[in-house]
Amino acid sequence: MLVIESSFKSGNQDQLFKLLFTSEEDKKHFSDFSKRIHGVNITFDSAKNLPDGNIESIVKVNNIHPARIVLKKNPQSPTGWSIIGVGRLDTNSRHVASWWSMCYVGYFWCAIEFLAVWGVGY
Repeated sequence: MLVIESSFKSGNQDQLFKLLFTSEEDKKHFSDFSKRIHGVNITFDSAKNLPDGNIESIVKVNNIHPARIVLKKNPQSPTGWSIIGVGRLDTNSRHVASWWSMCYVGYFWCAIEFLAVWGVGY
């Protein structure tokens, strides 16, 4: 997670894109996302291995908003892992329990939307 954070802060797009399974279309949103993420605090909360071999990590945005990051093994990534999904806990759902609103494509656009919902990153 530290490699991802340092890639964001340094603006190293090449390294960051190696850490994500993302599309050329989504890369167009990186500039807007990069502007919004500065000043947003992201802290690690927990992680666990999933039955499919992936890793689920829970982070907190500004120490309040839980977010979920799913990682998959990727030998081309500098860390050996790449993000394949991002999500936020949807506490306003019509379901009895809260559930995760996940994105498996368009990470930067999703993250911009999540920051807007939380009212952070502007």
